[in-house]
Amino acid sequence: MSVMGGETVTRLLRSRGLNTPIVALTAHAMKGFGESVLAAGFTGYLTKPIDLDKLMATIAGLIGGEQCAPALKKPAFLPITAYKAGSVPRAPVVSRLAGNPRLRPAVEKFVDRPGVQLDAMESAWKTQDFQTLAELVHWLKGAGGTVGFDAIVEPAKQLEQLAKAGTGGGLNEVVGELRDLTPRIDRPGAEENNT
Repeated sequence: MSVMGGETVTRLLRSRGLNTPIVALTAHAMKGFGESVLAAGFTGYLTKPIDLDKLMATIAGLIGGEQCAPALKKPAFLPITAYKAGSVPRAPVVSRLAGNPRLRPAVEKFVDRPGVQLDAMESAWKTQDFQTLAELVHWLKGAGGTVGFDAIVEPAKQLEQLAKAGTGGGLNEVVGELRDLTPRIDRPGAEENNT
């Protein structure tokens, strides 16, 4: 939050009598973080990238809801070395959430962004602006994982770690992996439009 942090807002809301469950969504779940958010008045917390099935189950549990449909299964994840070896078929990169009508708009909104983000990442890399590169790839990792493009998460996570290290070693290979994945990101309903 730009004006007030989540813990401050939660304390303020609790001091004014709000009893509604509040769940923190954070990338910072280090040791002791759980106690800190609970002390601030949060009901619980989840770490990023957000698993929407887990988020929905958490919310349902807090408000007494129940699951109406089974959770979608995550596809098996192939290790990063498989991409390098060229043993992965050039199949479409599909979101595990694309079949969910309520989440489909978020998936569709994401589809057009990775190419633009990757262009910006390459520009940051060429100018050795590792901070900007880390920020851009952090978005790709979090947003891709949140909308179910699991194949993007691991290479993006690796690229973020390399950018934060600021050495540039290994960046070329990981950017290449993301550059290979990006044009294969499947737009939900594309097959329906082609028939």
